[in-house]
Amino acid sequence: MKLRSLVPALLAGLILLISSGCAVIDKGRTQMVVVRSAPEGAVGLVNGIEVGKTPFKIKLSRSNAATIELRKEGFENSSIVVMPVGNEYEKRFLRWGVDYDLGAMTDLTPSNINVALRPAIPSEDRGDP
Repeated sequence: MKLRSLVPALLAGLILLISSGCAVIDKGRTQMVVVRSAPEGAVGLVNGIEVGKTPFKIKLSRSNAATIELRKEGFENSSIVVMPVGNEYEKRFLRWGVDYDLGAMTDLTPSNINVALRPAIPSEDRGDP
């Protein structure tokens, strides 16, 4: 094969590679999720593991769903499920297997969580014995 015919093929391949992008490099394997509550100071648990008090930021894997629970004395507990959904890389013509394997083809939703905690009703006010 002549070098003259190989160069255009290599350039075309390089252009396709560059235009497709690599989601792992661009997006990363994790995503920052911000959690706030009103009132502040609620204990945050991610998949049952305590991670801090609100407001807090936490990096979560883009490929897995997570349950975030907020607990504060005098208030009802609140749970939020963060789900991976396809992002702009999911819609591209050329996709890479490693991007799927590492979760870079998804974004976590919601990524900015604001929870208004509801006051707990004492049992004597509810008429419970």
